[in-house]
Amino acid sequence: MLILGIDTATSETEIALVDSVSQKVIFAKSWKSDHDEAERLLPQISVAIEKADGRKIDAIYVIEGPGSFTGLRIGVTASNILGLVSGAKLYGIDTFEFMAVKAKSSDKDFAVVLRAGGDNLAVRRSEKEDYEIVKGESLGEFLRGNYNRIKLAVTDIPAKERSKYILPAGCGWMADRQMASFGEALLRLSLKKKVSRKIISPYYLQPPKITQSSKPKFV
Repeated sequence: MLILGIDTATSETEIALVDSVSQKVIFAKSWKSDHDEAERLLPQISVAIEKADGRKIDAIYVIEGPGSFTGLRIGVTASNILGLVSGAKLYGIDTFEFMAVKAKSSDKDFAVVLRAGGDNLAVRRSEKEDYEIVKGESLGEFLRGNYNRIKLAVTDIPAKERSKYILPAGCGWMADRQMASFGEALLRLSLKKKVSRKIISPYYLQPPKITQSSKPKFV
């Protein structure tokens, strides 16, 4: 079964095509997210489809959020359109689960940390469904008080930016080299039972703030 994966939710925009039967990555491309998904995403999706060599894409896995408003809107919309046109089944994966799947660790208990706008962070324990919003400066205190046995924190925040967040003693950030690639993560996700959807909706931690233009005043 061919699976096309699309991630516009994290700090790296990623596309991958995998075969879940042979457990092989056929195509993968990633680049640093720079609000350029509208220009770069569709051409790379086209390349991935070409790599299928005429085979039907059976499923589309899209990271549905949380993430940036613009990135999610583009990635989710592209996935919905592709699903409608191709007949491929649609699966939405939340970013917390995605990051947990990418984590290569024998330690099953860790914290997933995502940016939540401004200086806020969203934190979820790997084994739990609920997340908490905390101030970046309070991350260490929060983990020490609530996740006192956790030794690892997993995040998509670039390595050079992580130093400003102080973790409690005995806890460290999982290195990028220890994380599975997007293609590998897709193959792991393909082994989990998922329910397909007709339409995927972006998952935001907070409703997006859309500035409306003021109405013209007539005199």
